[in-house]
Amino acid sequence: ADLSKLTTLRNLYLNENDFSGTIAADLLELTALERLILDENEISGTIAADLSELTALRVLALAATEISGTIAADLSKLTALQSLILNSNDFSGTIPADLSELTALRVLYLDENDFSGTIAADLSKLTTLRNLYLNENDFSGTELTAFERLWLNGNEISGTIPRQIGKLSQLETLDFTFMALTGPIPESFGGLDPEICALQEGNPELSCYEGEINVPTYEGISDFRESTS
Repeated sequence: ADLSKLTTLRNLYLNENDFSGTIAADLLELTALERLILDENEISGTIAADLSELTALRVLALAATEISGTIAADLSKLTALQSLILNSNDFSGTIPADLSELTALRVLYLDENDFSGTIAADLSKLTTLRNLYLNENDFSGTELTAFERLWLNGNEISGTIPRQIGKLSQLETLDFTFMALTGPIPESFGGLDPEICALQEGNPELSCYEGEINVPTYEGISDFRESTS
């Protein structure tokens, strides 16, 4: 069938099949698409820059495929995008700073890939972003400052925990396990549940509190996800 004739199609769910090869060119002609779900297939190749022509997309899900290469900077043209799901693939390189132009983005899953380099502060411009999963990559540093859920476990980030993270009043989930962090947990984390010490898992040089820390509490922080590494 010629999918390109379905010009009014808004939602396309093809996940959990045995599709192989690259993303069909026909899909790129479905300009009314709002949801394109291709998770858990054997799709290979790279993300075509032509996907940026699907400007109505609100959800793009390509998790658990065999796609590799870098993320095309042209994806920043998908300004209606709210969820970008690219976890469990073979992506490499750095995260394009251009993704900071996806101002409607609420969910960004880039975990379980081969991304490297520093996580740019530009992502902090995504003021609507609530869930950011970057765990199980090869990042070496981060400049991030604000989210509800921040998962960085299993990366090669070293040094101390930035004090700013303790000021994230909306933070609910924080996972820094199995990295190479050192030094004390910042005083700005004071008043958190004692489970904060779970941050030490996989970070043998990271020390927890000794004594009482008299700093404001942050009731929004409620959960520290256990690493699945």
